[in-house]
Amino acid sequence: MAGGLGTRLRSVVSDVPKPMALVQEKPFLEHLMEFYIKKHKMKFIISIGYKGEFISSYFGSNIHGSTIEYVHEEAPLGTGGALNRVLNNTHIEEKLFFVINGDSFVDYNFLEMQDIHIKSMNDLTITTMYANEINRYGGLKVDKNSQQVTSFLSSKCEIGEVANAGIYAFSNNHHIHSTLKNLAPKFSLESDFLPKYILENKVGYYHTDNKFLDIGVPRDYLKANKLFESEHND
Repeated sequence: MAGGLGTRLRSVVSDVPKPMALVQEKPFLEHLMEFYIKKHKMKFIISIGYKGEFISSYFGSNIHGSTIEYVHEEAPLGTGGALNRVLNNTHIEEKLFFVINGDSFVDYNFLEMQDIHIKSMNDLTITTMYANEINRYGGLKVDKNSQQVTSFLSSKCEIGEVANAGIYAFSNNHHIHSTLKNLAPKFSLESDFLPKYILENKVGYYHTDNKFLDIGVPRDYLKANKLFESEHND
């Protein structure tokens, strides 16, 4: 997901889309894709909007042997609308797909999350973390025995509570496709889709205590250089 306007980051990054903000001399989005490529050959489908030509012209159709496709939002559709547009304009052969925000990094084992999603026969699996700031992240209620998400909190969560880390593994099936289509064209995964879907369907979670960084605000964008510093020095 790389189609946002990035208004909160404009004071320090104004000439390119937020995922293209430079970190250790290359775009944040490049670091993000390389994190996945190091573990597994991937197929990336990037939803672009605001100044999306900066992304497509920089990466082209391939990164380190993994293919890249682009789906352009003519107007902002929200996270859910953007995902629905991707599904309507591309063909995904795999049994599941991941939805990842192009402006945040989560250090997690996505292959392990994939295995849990398949073995648990979930429609959706959400990556969770413990909130490290008050009133910034959406909260989730979970059942640790069943490894299921039981509800999506309408308010932001407190420090130390289970929070949504913004990475989703979706089963690639008709039910998911039709549910998203019924909410289209413009809607939010977090506000319009998840709260109701969690109550009516089997939604699991994969928890990580590892590093999380959202570069959506200037102070956290500045932290990104330190996060990827060791990689740059190698």
